Parts: sequence; C-alpha cells; structure tokens
Amino acid sequence: MATGTTDKTAAEKLAKFYRRGAKSIEKKHFSFAPRNRMSAGIELARERTALVDSFIKKAAADSKGKIPEGVSLVALGGYGRREMCPFSDVDILVLHKPGFEDAAAQIGEKVFYPLWDLKLDLGHAVRTLDDCVDLCSRDFVSLTSHLDNRYIAGDREQCENLERILSAEIVSSCSARFIDEKLAEAFERRKKFGSSVWMLEPNVKEAEGALRDLNTILWLGQAKYKIKTFDDLLAEGILSEKEARLTNRCMSFLFLVRSHLHYLTGRRQDKLTFDFQDSVARFFGHADSSSMKAVEKFMRIYYLRAGFVSEQFQRMVDKVAGKPVRCGARIRHLENGFTISDGVLSVKGKNVFRETPVNLIRVFEYVDRHDAEMSPYLRGLIREQSPRIDEKTRKDPEFNRVFIGILKNGKNVYKTLSLMNRLRFLAHYIPEFGRIVCMMQHNAYHLYTVDIHSLFLVKEVEELFKYKREEEFPLLTKAAESVVSRDILYLACLFHDIGKGVSGTRHEIASRDMVRKINRRMGLSGRNAEVLEFLVENHQVMSDFSQKQDTNDIELVSKFARTVGDEERLALLYVLTFADLRSVGDVWNNWKGMLLRRLFFSASRIFESGRVGQLRSFDTRKKMVCSEIARVSEGMISEREAARIIKTMPESYLFSHSPLDMERHFRLMKSGRSGSIATQVIHHEKEGFDEFTFWGKDRKKLFRTLCGAMSANGLDIMSVRAECSSNGNVLDILYVSKLGKSASDDPGLWKKLNDDIKNALSEKLDLEAVLKRREKNSSYRKTVPQQPSRVFFDNISSDRATIVEVVAKDEPGILYKISSVISDMHLSIIYAKVSTRAEQVFDVFYVTRRGGRKVETPDILKKLEKALLKVISSKPQSVVK
Repeated sequence: MATGTTDKTAAEKLAKFYRRGAKSIEKKHFSFAPRNRMSAGIELARERTALVDSFIKKAAADSKGKIPEGVSLVALGGYGRREMCPFSDVDILVLHKPGFEDAAAQIGEKVFYPLWDLKLDLGHAVRTLDDCVDLCSRDFVSLTSHLDNRYIAGDREQCENLERILSAEIVSSCSARFIDEKLAEAFERRKKFGSSVWMLEPNVKEAEGALRDLNTILWLGQAKYKIKTFDDLLAEGILSEKEARLTNRCMSFLFLVRSHLHYLTGRRQDKLTFDFQDSVARFFGHADSSSMKAVEKFMRIYYLRAGFVSEQFQRMVDKVAGKPVRCGARIRHLENGFTISDGVLSVKGKNVFRETPVNLIRVFEYVDRHDAEMSPYLRGLIREQSPRIDEKTRKDPEFNRVFIGILKNGKNVYKTLSLMNRLRFLAHYIPEFGRIVCMMQHNAYHLYTVDIHSLFLVKEVEELFKYKREEEFPLLTKAAESVVSRDILYLACLFHDIGKGVSGTRHEIASRDMVRKINRRMGLSGRNAEVLEFLVENHQVMSDFSQKQDTNDIELVSKFARTVGDEERLALLYVLTFADLRSVGDVWNNWKGMLLRRLFFSASRIFESGRVGQLRSFDTRKKMVCSEIARVSEGMISEREAARIIKTMPESYLFSHSPLDMERHFRLMKSGRSGSIATQVIHHEKEGFDEFTFWGKDRKKLFRTLCGAMSANGLDIMSVRAECSSNGNVLDILYVSKLGKSASDDPGLWKKLNDDIKNALSEKLDLEAVLKRREKNSSYRKTVPQQPSRVFFDNISSDRATIVEVVAKDEPGILYKISSVISDMHLSIIYAKVSTRAEQVFDVFYVTRRGGRKVETPDILKKLEKALLKVISSKPQSVVK
C-alpha cells in the first residue's frame, strides 16, 4: 500500500514538474517584446524539448537516478530535431540490446504512461538495433524518422551505433532512391496542403514554404552530403552566411506562428485560418493603419518568409536532383557574355551585370527566346544584382525596349514574368509593382496575393492569345485576336491593382496615377499610354456594369459605350475583365460569362451602327419586333396581335427582350386563363442556369413569394426581371440555378415549385415557416473575412428606377427577407441581379414607387435603409448617391 502511495505521489510530482515548466514556457512565449518575437521560435522550441527530455529522464530513472544497462532512450522525428511546439508529437524509441527485453519493457512503462497521463500525443516503439536497421532498410518513412534520432538517456553507445549504421550503410546504399522518395512525398504533400506559398489559409507545417520544406532540405542534405543541420550546409558551402541566417530566422518565425496557433486553440492547430490570422498578427505587434490592416501586414511577412523557404527548397532540389550537364554537351556562346548548354542558360561572371546593367533584362529575353532554364548560379546572380537597379536604369530606353519586346513577342510571357517576380527582379525594376508583392487582401474573394493574382491575369490572357481556350470561349478568343497592342494589355494585367493599399483614394485611381509615372519612365506615350491608363482606371467597370446594371436597358448600355469610347478599347476591356474575374478565386461561372458576353455584344452593336448615344426609335423597334414575332410563330401570333400585347407592356419591355423571347412570352400569356397563373421553364444546361417565367395577376407580396418558393426548393436566384402590364398582370422572369448548375434533370423539382407558388399565393403554405426550418437545418459555414453589411442607394445611373444595392451575409432565404422589406414599404421591384461571392450576397434591385416613379424622398430612403439593415447582418453602412 505504501509503495502504491509513493508511486502515485511521485507521478503527481512528475506531472506537476512538467506542467509548471510548460506554463513557464507559455508565459515566456507571450512575454517577448514584439520586436524580439521573430527570433524566439527556435529558442522556445528548444526549451520545450529540454522540458520533455527532463521529464523522460526523471520518469525512467530508478531511485538512484540511473537507467538500466543495455537500454537507451532515443528521440525521433520532430522531437529528435528539437522542434517541439506546445502540442507536437513526442516520438520515443526505447533501444535495447538483445536479452534486455524485460528491462526495456519496464522502462517503456515508466515513461509512456506518465506521458499519456499528460495527454501528449505519443509515438513509441521498443526495438533492438537490428530491428531498427531491418525496418529502416524496408521503409523510407521509418528511415526518415530515425535519421532525426537524438540521444536522451541510457546507453549512449547504442544510439551512436544506430546513427553510424543509418548514415554509413543504409542511406549510402539507397541515397538516390531515398531522394526520389522524399521529392515524390513533397509533391504529394503540396498537392494535399497547398501547392503555392500564397494560399489564403496556409498550413504552417505542411504547405509549400512551411516547416516541412525545411525538414526536407535537411533530409535531402543527409542523403547527398551527410549533413544534419543548416550550419553544416553553411560549412559545406551550400548556403551562404546570409542564406543560413535568413533560413534560421524563417524557421524561428514559423515555429512561433505554429506555437501561437497551438496556444490559441489549446490543441494541435497548424492551419493559419481566417479565424486566427488577426490574433496572430497582433501577437507579432502589428496594428491597423489607414492603408493596411494588421493582418495584411503580418501575412505579407509570412508570405515573404515562406517564399524564401520555398526558394531554398528548390535550390536544394536543383543540387541533389537537378538535370546534370551531359559530358561533352556543346556550350553555345551567346552575345553579351551568356552561354547555353543542354538547355541551361548561364553567364561568365558578375561583371556581365555590373558593367552592363541592361543584361539583367536580357537574361529573361534569352530564357524566353531559347526556352531555357536558368542555372542556379545565374538565378543567384539575378537575385543579388537586381537591387542595384536604380532610376537611371529604369529610364534606360534599351532596358525598357527589351522588356516591352518580351511582352510583345515573348513565347511564354506568363512564365517569364513569373520568373522575374520570383527572383524579385520585377519588384526592383518596377517599384510600384514591388509594393504589391506578397500583399494579402484579407477576404475570401481573392485567393492569392495581389502580385500572384496580377500574374494570373497574364496567364489567362496569354492562353486566349494562343487559342488554348477557343473551344470554351470562342468570342473571347476572337476579341483577343483583334488586339493589336498585346504589350499594353499585359501591362494592364500587371498594373491594374498596384494602387491597392494606398490610403485616401480608390485603388483604381491610385493605380492609374502610378501608371502615368511608369509610362513616363518607360517612354510610353500617345495612344498606348492613354489606353493603358484607361484600362487600369476602368478595369472594374465592365464587371460591375454586367453584374449590377440592366444590360437590356439600351440607354444604360449606350452610356457604357460612351465611357469605353471605341471598339478597340471594348475588346481590350472585355478580355481584361474576363482575366480578372478568372484570377480571383471561385468567382467565374457561365452566368457571369453570359452577362459579360451580352454587354459586349450590345456595346459592339452600338459601335458598329455608329449610334453611340443615339437610340433606335420606339416605333422602328416595334415594327421590326412585331414582324419577327409573326414570322417565328408561323402565324400563331399576328403582327397586329403582337402590337396589341406590346402596347400593354412598359416601353422598356420592347428593348429588353429579343423577338424570340417575346414570342415565347406571348404564347405563355395566351395559355393562362383569366385569373389563373401560367409558368414555363427553359433549361440552359450549357450555361448552367434555368429560366423560369411566371405570368399572372399582379398582387401584393408576389415577388417575395416567388423568391421564397425558389429558396425553399434549393434554387439560387441570379437575376429577376418584372414586367407589369397595363391590364393588371405581371410577367416575372427568374434566372436560377441549383448548386451552380441547371436543374434540368429534376422534373419533380419544377412540379413542386409550381405547387408551392400556387399554395403560397392562396395562403395554403406558410413560406416563412418553411424558410425558417431550412435556415435552422442549413449546414455549417466556416468563418471568412467579409465586408460589413451595407445598403447603397443610387438615383443617378438609371432614368426609370432607384437602384438599391445590398451587401449581406449569404444565408437561406436572404433574398426573400430583402424583397419582403421592399414589398412591405409598398415599393415595386422591376429588376434584380444577385451575385454571391465568398459567403456574401451582392444584390441589386431596381425599385419604383406606385406609378413607376423613382424613390427620391429622403424620409422613405431612410426608412427603407433602416428596415433593410435590420434583416441583414451586423456592422451596417449605408450610402446615398
């Protein structure tokens, strides 16, 4: 009994020792001054490792403080590397000589159980040296873990023998296979956790540029050079002193970020999600400013450090697995001191750049022209020499001529510009672009940093130029084909967002002002400079217009055409807008493509007819439409009957629909008996949406009923058009989709939808109750950064309605709630467009009062604003234009 009590007391004392030590380290973690925190990560990881070491030694020792002969305790994996974060795994090997199995088992029990009691994640094994050798010979995962072995206590000689055999025998005999395995493993890891440094929510342990890349560098180094630390790489001349210093700084930074995530969550949390980014940023001492949020400042530092780690990883890959120069391969001497051999471009020495700075840009010209790779030595020189680019070099006509030439005639423009960016050449050559390198935008709309997003625009445009998207996007390919100044379009891609982060002005205006300076510096003038400034300043205009304005309103389209100016600018803006939408994340879809295409066609027709600002007369349009309806209906609807129906519809109806659509609408009107409703659905499978048309008597709450029925059946509304006739009926056209696709394969859904609409209108179905149940049962959505909810009134853009724009959190029935507010205020919605981005809705409504008048009374606008903000999320803002 006394022994049991003694054991329990000893265990409690041991646990208390560990918890006290862990608490002390945690306190130290939070007490470092922000300016000193960057270097604290490695120090604290070592302290946690030492704490676990002490705990294990105390647990394993007998009453005399000794460990039995023939047994040694060995740390493996991250614990072996002294990389302990608060909730890291503890991997322990009990290594014993043959015949000492009982002693090893006893030691295992004495160590493992106390660690389990502390709720630590324990990886454990009890083996002989021969067992370890056999396992590591067969399994590279086990070999990797054992390569990071470190002696803790007991028989040191056994641990030294293990190290010697692993290094001298096993790794030496299979180094090539081991390297291939590690590289394949890294490739798969990046596929799983993120194959880009610039992920919005990076995994600080497993993603590209994260801690595992640093581990892999050393594993590759052990296989190739028999080294174990970054100091060893420095001693071998593989790293320079500066690189070794920066590598250690990056490692310390990543350890600290990972540790802070563990402390914030009380568990092993390695993904730097939106939920934690702001807290981590403030822990590192960052604060919001007028130009950048604290989190954006921090994430920029993260990306810069992760980018450096990724580059060091690639350098090591080049060294251990790079393409060897074939013996006897012919060396071709290029002009200006460059050579190329076996597809690898190199240079004679540093003086090539020091004496002739323009050679810095010629490097990239040669890489593109010869489809070559840069040698590691040349890449290092570019990185080293790029900071020497000064204002004189930036204004050098020859330097700029070569750069523009790459954009005009380059075979792989995206690849070349990306290489410029990775080597930081682009940031030094164009400092305005350097501002946005690794700049994060703290929202779920942009998946990548601003510089990478801008380069992705170049990629999208280049694929159009190369006809790679002709089958998928024939009109865009044709528009790109018409572009004469490809260099100007590429520059617009690079520069459209360089004004991000400038306080006190909209980013497109700041970007335009910067472009004016760049134009002067590069020697761009005249038409080219003017077009570039226009594209940068107006790069959002076509997207905003197509998604928020009524593209069937010929007056509005005519205003848009006047803003654009001519057909060349229209084609450039169309391609740029497409590339921008495709490059921000999961934003592009066929619906948005259709809206853009429709706007492009409408504006093109205005330019082709030479009637910019001049509208076709109502009578001319009516005569043409009636004639066409009679023709396509094959006599079922005469010209006279078509004219009679058109007379009952609002004037805008004539200009908002094609004769083919009108003929279909008129058939639907004829099918509906007096007082009844008629519906029709047209499936647009290729475009990914369905067109649902309702015809019936106009009544209170009709619009909200249609919206509610759609939501209750899982349909997302993308656009709505309401056409009220003079005889009291209404034609409502709703463009909807289900999970981003047409619901053409679900006929039961459309029958139920019709039944729900009829029952709701006859008050047999309580749609509000249905939607509340659906909202309650909706699946969990992760937290993402969002714009504050806001209401925006615009009484300028449209001549016939007040435009109400609502930004709110996306949730089931949100459109029903908004339309209910508008309906309750006795206002009519004649047109609506709905856009969803990153868990938020951006809804636009064209609203009128009775009699078709705009809503211009300040008191009514204020009341509408208050009511709308009440039904949408918090942090409201409102704007009246």
